[in-house]
Amino acid sequence: MKKLFLLAAFALSAFGGASAQSNEVYVTGNVLTMNSSASASVGSVGTMINQDTDFAAFGIGYNRIQPVSSVIPLKLVFGISYNCGGPTESDWEGSFSNFQVPVNLMYSFSLKHNIHIEPYAGLNFTYFVDGDYLIDPSHNTVETDWFGDANRFNAGINAGVDFVFKRFVVGLKYREDFTNFESKKVTAAHGVNFDVDSHWEDFSLKLGYRF
Repeated sequence: MKKLFLLAAFALSAFGGASAQSNEVYVTGNVLTMNSSASASVGSVGTMINQDTDFAAFGIGYNRIQPVSSVIPLKLVFGISYNCGGPTESDWEGSFSNFQVPVNLMYSFSLKHNIHIEPYAGLNFTYFVDGDYLIDPSHNTVETDWFGDANRFNAGINAGVDFVFKRFVVGLKYREDFTNFESKKVTAAHGVNFDVDSHWEDFSLKLGYRF
């Protein structure tokens, strides 16, 4: 019984006696890719087609940083960001905006001169507010709503590292969704059937300030 109380006391001190929490505001520049794959078939004959569409985006966000232990420098980081952007390819026009909610565990390595290196990993949840793309099949621009057949809510994983000097932050992050943004069946001319799936991934550079 005494050992059980000692173990409980250690757990409470590790997760309840953490140092003060902090806040972070930041801006990001993002390079995103929508990875699309389509299995095309005519009768019993099939093939796989892969296509990537690149996007650029700008984001602004807020994180809450909560230490979870007074024994090791482990932190829980969660927040929200707003992002908007469009495709970078010349034959594809459009725009999108979304909110992202990351939830990560971060470990802080302290160096000299108030410098910290903080790798992290966790989950990321995305909700697309709106999006459209422009097509030009016959020199007449047609605007199409993305979300007629797309999934507005996506979930994925992210991992990155923050470099902190005093209160200033420079960070790099990679994110990839494990849910599909689009999943649909299309029948084209000459009886060609397509099963289309697509999901997002992105790299981002962050500039932030903690207080």
